[in-house]
Amino acid sequence: MKRFCGRIGSSGLRVFVPHEADEGAGVHAGCTVLFRGFLANEAALLAELGSSADREAGEPAIAAHAYRRWGDGVQQRLLGEYALVLFDAREGTALLTHDALGLAPLFYRERPGELSFATHLLDLAALSSGDDLDPDYFADYLATGYITTARTPFASIRRLLPGMTLRWSPSGTTLRRTWDLAAVGTLPRLAAAEYEARLLELLTEGVRSSMDRHGPTWTSLSGGLDSSTVACLAAREPAARTGAFSLVIPDYPEANEEAWMREVIREYGIPWHPIDIGSALPFSQPPDGFTGEPSASIFHAAVRKKTNELLAQHGVATVLTGDGGDAILGTFSGSVPTHLADPLFSGDVVSAIRGVRDWRRKEGHTRSLSFWISRALLMPVSSHLRGKQIKSEPPLPPPPWLDEEYARRVRLSDRNWRRVATRCATPGAQEIWDTIWMGSLSMAAGAATHETYAVRTPLLYRPLVEFMQAIPRELILRPRCDRYLQRRALKGILPERIRRRAGKAVGTWPFVEGLRRSPAWMDLLCENPRIVSLGITSREAWRAAVHQAAVGQTYGDRYFLTAAAFEIWLQGFEAWRRANRAAAVA
Repeated sequence: MKRFCGRIGSSGLRVFVPHEADEGAGVHAGCTVLFRGFLANEAALLAELGSSADREAGEPAIAAHAYRRWGDGVQQRLLGEYALVLFDAREGTALLTHDALGLAPLFYRERPGELSFATHLLDLAALSSGDDLDPDYFADYLATGYITTARTPFASIRRLLPGMTLRWSPSGTTLRRTWDLAAVGTLPRLAAAEYEARLLELLTEGVRSSMDRHGPTWTSLSGGLDSSTVACLAAREPAARTGAFSLVIPDYPEANEEAWMREVIREYGIPWHPIDIGSALPFSQPPDGFTGEPSASIFHAAVRKKTNELLAQHGVATVLTGDGGDAILGTFSGSVPTHLADPLFSGDVVSAIRGVRDWRRKEGHTRSLSFWISRALLMPVSSHLRGKQIKSEPPLPPPPWLDEEYARRVRLSDRNWRRVATRCATPGAQEIWDTIWMGSLSMAAGAATHETYAVRTPLLYRPLVEFMQAIPRELILRPRCDRYLQRRALKGILPERIRRRAGKAVGTWPFVEGLRRSPAWMDLLCENPRIVSLGITSREAWRAAVHQAAVGQTYGDRYFLTAAAFEIWLQGFEAWRRANRAAAVA
């Protein structure tokens, strides 16, 4: 099932099929079942459920029998990336849940005696005639550049957050937390080789379980450590129909990662399909549609079109990415790793200072010890005690084009620092969980932009996430070596040059160059900016910001790209609302 939406009320469940290609609901184990996505542990579930499960009816039936066995705890048992709605006609109740990390989105709207739901936000907004915008959602989005809460652009519609399950009955709804990364405990100490073996086992499981069982599975190969890990492990699967595609830009060697991609291709002989994006830079085509939430993906219409055409040509319906690897496998942001503060937070001052001194010495930093104590110890501990995000670096100041009164009114700085995930025991664990939380919700929102194929994220396989959260942090990050355990575990599997790679090309050149080449996009952003009417900026300041961005002066890419995505979303919303109202009248 590609997508679903529906409504539950006193008369039962009514399912709305948004598109002709979508399927309706099925009935299994006495439940009407709506299921979208895939299960990663189907075989294990069938073995555990035994003869009660219908082996031929597929994943919806397995989910229904799992629900009969485990009730509201079904989310704990089902691995994969999925959205699930079960309506029990005998009881007159329903259960809404999804994978524990929230990679498959599920939205809902509650009214007295009635609950509407959908996997795609616009389907639910149209069903609910929703055009009531939520200013707090947009303030959060502008402050962080991410989706962080249950809010959506529509004030009456909420998203189901990671780890949450919703139970509906005619008397109302109940939200329960049925999984929490913050509750994952530490593992008993193992030998180094055991950690490496277990990581490789989980990485292999995550990739294997994400592969398409009915057709070819391709990987999105960028040349970095994570996408290369996924591509290499996929290529090692027996009888796998694998391939890879990559975005390359030969005319600009400083931004081209092609040499790193070829390391994997040579090692495994994977069929490879490079896409030259020299003529498909961001902003090179006008917006190609309206989605439920603002996203920087709107700038990538040209490369999205090329990708869709390539995958369709080869009959590829499933793509694996290396998304999530930065948080899970051990890259720290900024110049100071925040997990060094964990001993201090636990009251062990001596170990904390010793750890900072040792890290500073091995890294060869010239900054003073007092600087390190402030950034690596005091700032993370203070932030965690106050319920703030864990940051070792001060946040970027607001850009000059942002209206100061608006920033004060919506408390933009407070939103920028606000903890987003559930509270963890230590600052180091909290930083990881916050990062995963924001990344998962943003990936879920982006799922609506690639309807022709499914994107799966094997590095966010839940047992792998839990394992990495439960092991000592020094196994993951070491001075002068991030991703320490990953590099050790993949020796002999990753090409050696990639395994030892210290970094990856990053930068904003494609955005700057694409905007510079596109007068049409500059006009679209500047002609009648809707964010001006909301008091976010002035017309003159925003126009100056757009022209400065075209020469590389963005004052922090996140603020500018987030505001630009929001502006295009507002323009698209106006057109969508007109069309929706006209359809309702008709």
